[in-house]
Amino acid sequence: MNEANAKQATTVAPEVARLARNGWIAYLLNMLLVPGLGFVALVWLYWSAPEHNAEFALRHLRSALYASLAAVLGLLLLPALLWLALDERQGAMVGLILWGVSWHGALVLWGVLNLSLSVSDKAPKWG
Repeated sequence: MNEANAKQATTVAPEVARLARNGWIAYLLNMLLVPGLGFVALVWLYWSAPEHNAEFALRHLRSALYASLAAVLGLLLLPALLWLALDERQGAMVGLILWGVSWHGALVLWGVLNLSLSVSDKAPKWG
C-alpha cells in the first residue's frame, strides 16, 4: 500500500467527523456553560447518529457520554455520600471543594484532549 492509499484509508467522512466534534462540544458545554442541557444534546446526538458508516463518531460520542457519567458520579454523587458519611463538616467541606475543583478541571481537560483528537480524525482516549 503506497502512502497516498494509506492516507486515504484513514480519512474520515466530513459529516462523521462533524458529528464526533459536535459530541465533544456538547460535552464541554455540559461541563462549562449549560449543565444538563449539554448532556441532553449529547444524548440526542448519540441516538440520532447513523449506525452505518459512523463508527468513528459513535466511538467519540460513547466516550463523551462515559465522561459525562463520570462527571455526575465524581461531582455530585460521591461528594454527597461523603458529606453524609463524615462527621467533621468543616474539614469535609475543604476536602470536597478541593476534590470538586480538581475533578472538574481534569474532566474539562479530558474533553479538550478528545475534541482535538476528533478534529484530527483520531480515535478517542478511553472509550
